[in-house]
Amino acid sequence: MRYLYALQHTSCTKKRTVSFLRRRGALLIEILIAIAVIGGSITFILGASALILRITTLNFNAIQAAYLAEEGVEIVRAVRDRNWGAFALYEQDIPLAVATSSGGWWLTATSSERLPYGGSRIITLGSVYRNVNDQPAVSGTLDTGSRHVEVKITLPGATSTTVLTYLSNIHE
Repeated sequence: MRYLYALQHTSCTKKRTVSFLRRRGALLIEILIAIAVIGGSITFILGASALILRITTLNFNAIQAAYLAEEGVEIVRAVRDRNWGAFALYEQDIPLAVATSSGGWWLTATSSERLPYGGSRIITLGSVYRNVNDQPAVSGTLDTGSRHVEVKITLPGATSTTVLTYLSNIHE
């Protein structure tokens, strides 16, 4: 009987050892799966964060370029308001840049204005022609009381914005 008990006890111990090893192997597989899931989640979160950062930067640059272009139009309006005669003398299709002095804003004939953000602003004035319906046209009668204004902003990262408008001599 003792022999039989010893055999049963030995086989029971072997079963427990095998069962424990199987559980330990399953635990190792569970840990590896958990690490893979956590690693994949972290990779996804970091990728999504990088994408959001890139989109936010592009949007910021686009908004900044739009504001700088609008500022350029306001500067041209200020120059026009100060003295239409001097404003009308600026040559056509020559790139202009903004300069400041104690008297305010001025336009200078240079290739472009360097912005503090690393970009450039180019202002170009052109003539305005009107058709028989008094609408702006490519050709027709020259309107000496109006100028075509183009303000182009280029920022690092290939962000570019152009604003086109017409300014007229409203003071005479």
